[in-house]
Amino acid sequence: MFPQRSSVLYRTPVTHQPPPALELAGNLEYPNLNVADLNARLENLSPRLHDCWDSIAINDHNHLALATNRREGRHWWGMLFGYGRDQMHHMTVDSANFKLQAEHTVNIVRYAEDDVLLVALGDTRLQAWSTYSKVRDSQSLYCLFIVGESSAHPTPISQLSVFKAEPRTAVSGSADGTLNVWDLSGADMLRPTSL
Repeated sequence: MFPQRSSVLYRTPVTHQPPPALELAGNLEYPNLNVADLNARLENLSPRLHDCWDSIAINDHNHLALATNRREGRHWWGMLFGYGRDQMHHMTVDSANFKLQAEHTVNIVRYAEDDVLLVALGDTRLQAWSTYSKVRDSQSLYCLFIVGESSAHPTPISQLSVFKAEPRTAVSGSADGTLNVWDLSGADMLRPTSL
């Protein structure tokens, strides 16, 4: 009969001395494609137009707001771009009049008024941004300035609409069945009604 072993214990050889996790990325002597290696690789967080274009809004002056999101890999995050009438046929990162990188996805963008942009983020927040102002900077008319922010939904906002008859009033909805009506007439966003 052959000798039988009930178990074989595997031990890492003494000669295996990999560098710290931060130095593993791209190391050919100790190739490592596990979690430590993936965490060691620096993510490219530079502003760019992602493949996933989630939302586009155009106001009466033909100013365009575009929300693009990175929806792959470990971290999802989004970008918000603004373009004027001249850039609509050639939208790039460099030709944008304004851009904003968000640490969460940008789900929906809607113009409430010609110069006020509503932004629904993937972390349940609703933000109001001023996008164009002759008073703030006469040299650079396009500029982002946050007007208000609120988290009134328990889940991310899935629908956002602005009343055409009253552009300072908007309604938002989320998957949990919550509807909120927003009054944007003040400096901060007020939620007067929850349906």
